[in-house]
Amino acid sequence: MFSTFYLLLASLAYVVFLFFIAYRGDKKRAKPLPPIAYALAIGTYCTSWTFYGAV
Repeated sequence: MFSTFYLLLASLAYVVFLFFIAYRGDKKRAKPLPPIAYALAIGTYCTSWTFYGAV
């Protein structure tokens, strides 16, 4: 299966990617965000509520 190192590396890369999308979205507010930014935001929102609901 996956080693702990690769799991932590993938998690860190995902969080960095989300912060990058948020930074670009905040920096360029005059232009509309691409649809992928909305999809990632909704995916993160739904994932967090699924986690809280499961706990």
